[in-house]
Amino acid sequence: SSVLVPLFERVRFWKSSLEHYHEVLELLMEETAHQPFPELMQRQVLRPLGMTHSLFAQPLPEGLAGLAAQAHTSTGEPLAGRWHTYPELAAAGLWSTPSDLARWLLALARAANAREGALLSREVTRQMLTDHTPGLARWWSGHAYGLGLKLQGRGVSFSFGHTGINQGYRAVAVMYPRTGQGVVVMTNGENGEALAREIVRGVATTYDWPEDHTSRTVWSALAALALLSVICWHQLRKPRLKRGRRVEEME
Repeated sequence: SSVLVPLFERVRFWKSSLEHYHEVLELLMEETAHQPFPELMQRQVLRPLGMTHSLFAQPLPEGLAGLAAQAHTSTGEPLAGRWHTYPELAAAGLWSTPSDLARWLLALARAANAREGALLSREVTRQMLTDHTPGLARWWSGHAYGLGLKLQGRGVSFSFGHTGINQGYRAVAVMYPRTGQGVVVMTNGENGEALAREIVRGVATTYDWPEDHTSRTVWSALAALALLSVICWHQLRKPRLKRGRRVEEME
């Protein structure tokens, strides 16, 4: 069947666990579909979306190595061995291009807008794009988390996307499903996210995106300053110790 169905009745909690839950889901999908994960993803996602320059493979086949950009360290040096090989296919095993990842974003946007023939059902899409984040985590990060996606904004300003991080690589993907605007930026350096963010801001300004991405850094700085103020106040209110004895603060 080409229809993607949910593996769980509903999401009951939120927890950021980086690559670990990907490993569990990878095993669950393989055992449910009775098919290796790379073949399953080719059949269910990559091939239907026309992502012909993408595959889940670790290590990368020798015949394709010449097409891949070499990873670089934070000092700009080429990474030894060109790139790392990871055992977690779902979390770190995708090789792709910006154009192919843009096809994935557009497919999610079609599903979000309930277009006919969308890859995902309306219910699966609703859960993916529903905020499952505790309030404090949302306040600190400036965005919410759905199922595998970062969410931000409301109405026409609603967007989803994610960053991509492997050793020596950084990527940013953003999509506004209501307006059909989005961008994918991929870099092959440890410091590439700063460049990618700047490119995203440039695209947002040039094409009049509904949200001002330049404000995120300001709000993050204000949030950090507020938290630092609370910590300092808490430390100042603590009783002091003098010569091994407790001395209460004098009012």
